[in-house]
Amino acid sequence: MAKKSKIAKNDKRQEVVARYAARRAELKEARGIHPAVLTDRGLDAALSSVASRCTVPVKVTVDLPARPAAAIEGIAYFTVSE
Repeated sequence: MAKKSKIAKNDKRQEVVARYAARRAELKEARGIHPAVLTDRGLDAALSSVASRCTVPVKVTVDLPARPAAAIEGIAYFTVSE
């Protein structure tokens, strides 16, 4: 019985940690904090990250001849994120 209780508590902790991480990511975006993935890997990766958290199915296609300036990427990212 004690083993089941420990497993249940561990599952609950993992669930809380996952929810916290998701909310933290949402708050960063809501406050306009530039996401590291946008800086490091570009618009495609950043938008794919946003799409992965959507509750509806989303397909991301980014077709650019070259990586835009950081300001343009930021504008596109925050516009699409909304």
